Amino acid sequence: GPNKIRLQKLWESLALPMIHRLQSQQTDLKPVPSNSGTDARQDRDAEMQQRMKEQIAFVKQWLIDTKGPRRTQAWKYDNREAYRDEFQGLMKEELERFKFTFAECYKELEAQPGGLDLIGRPSVEIMDGALTTQLQAHPLLPWLQRLDPASAFEALRMVGA
Repeated sequence: GPNKIRLQKLWESLALPMIHRLQSQQTDLKPVPSNSGTDARQDRDAEMQQRMKEQIAFVKQWLIDTKGPRRTQAWKYDNREAYRDEFQGLMKEELERFKFTFAECYKELEAQPGGLDLIGRPSVEIMDGALTTQLQAHPLLPWLQRLDPASAFEALRMVGA
């Protein structure tokens, strides 16, 4: 229907280019002339950061707005059906770019002093399995267990809260 066409056109003309801009950090700002001072460069950098924030906010809001309700018995439609294949292809491309970027960072880290030691460490290490929750590490406060408002007030007063 017409909504499907509108979503497809919005995807093609606005969302897809905006997602590409997030990776390239393109903001359509003209370069600062080479004879400009540091103030002009700082102003351009600040404007670039602001535009990137706006672009990120747009993409985030667009993703939220176009997801629609979950499929149920009452709602059998796929809001992203018109461009789903393109969207999934784009996400695969972006993930491959990130993998490449992270692989480069990983190589740089490996070359740093102590890098091999850092890379060799496990990604998750539990030092003391008995203390995996906050309750095991710190006992509940007595005044909290008794639900005593007067003791609670006094304990908070003593710590200046």
